[in-house]
Amino acid sequence: MSKFSSVELQNVLSKSKKIFTNHQIDSALAIVADRLNADLVDADPIFLCVLNGALMVYGQLMQKITIPARMDTIYATRYGDASVGSSLEWKSYPSSDLSGQVVVLVDDVLEGGVTLAAMVDYCQQAGATKVLTVVLINKKIPRVAGGLMDPDYAAFEMGDGFLIGYGLDYKGYLRNTKDVYILDGNAS
Repeated sequence: MSKFSSVELQNVLSKSKKIFTNHQIDSALAIVADRLNADLVDADPIFLCVLNGALMVYGQLMQKITIPARMDTIYATRYGDASVGSSLEWKSYPSSDLSGQVVVLVDDVLEGGVTLAAMVDYCQQAGATKVLTVVLINKKIPRVAGGLMDPDYAAFEMGDGFLIGYGLDYKGYLRNTKDVYILDGNAS
């Protein structure tokens, strides 16, 4: 992975357009949380954070979950630090027993759907009785064959574009940016 200077990263942000502010994200996640709280009131779900991208989404969403719930993580990636997906690489599995459980997968973005589909399949194979998916952003683009078609819950929907910030990275950087930006096609 290449290292970038703060000047180079600021240049990337300056060539990007802010599309969702932290306030908008917080408000949209509150709506999603209200729906989850109502839909899962007696389910005793396990919420799985899809690492690394969903860390910020997960942290903010889980503060708004008021029902009894457990928390864990799952990590598989097609991207690593690249901007184009390749074969799925599993990094870690949940430590919780998923057998007989309602599982809620929380991710940053649904694009091709391959990673989330594989995670849903893993949870089902592990014996989960129900698997739901939550994403911050649902890109309304054609899915990859075998990919998850639609999330159960989405805070935002949009078309295509390379997104950075709020968990979404640019070559491993800028995940910690509090807003979501769409990268200008000319940024390098």
